[in-house]
Amino acid sequence: MAVKTGSPMVLAVLALLSLLMVGTANAETVKEINTDDGSLALSKHGALIASGIIAGIALILIGFFFNFFGYKLVKVLIFLAGFCVVGGLVLYAEYKIRAPQEDEKGRQLWYLGIAAICGLLGGALLLFLYKVGLALVGALGGFALASWILAMKSGGLIHSDVGRILFIVAFVLVGMAVVFFIERPAIIVA
Repeated sequence: MAVKTGSPMVLAVLALLSLLMVGTANAETVKEINTDDGSLALSKHGALIASGIIAGIALILIGFFFNFFGYKLVKVLIFLAGFCVVGGLVLYAEYKIRAPQEDEKGRQLWYLGIAAICGLLGGALLLFLYKVGLALVGALGGFALASWILAMKSGGLIHSDVGRILFIVAFVLVGMAVVFFIERPAIIVA
């Protein structure tokens, strides 16, 4: 089933991506970017902020799309996977190199814009590299499963950093391999 450029599904996907970018761009000042305690989207006072809520809703809707329309619209699925992974990795790298200070809203918007552009390019590139895109979808499925298993216990099932990394990498590699042997069920599950 081919997806036309002006179809409602493509417009809905672009609206979701725009919602994700606009929601995170209009953020209040975040005290500290720290994923150790899960407080990435909390303000200084510990309350949820608008950017975290909007990004969460957009990611839930993208996940819903992955679950229920993934195999019928596999090219859109591959594009979204490329956008999320490449954009997320670029944003992570930017913040690791130099995180913006509280008063640097311009830098935050530049980081977000660069990550969005790189995500769009990554998604478009994966449309041409179909097998690599499928491997990435399988890798995302393996990562999601590994993260879910690790989160079953407060503090994590594996306490060693190296052990957690090896566990996640093993699941990512298994997800990539499985998608090539049983493509249709693996795409549906991932």
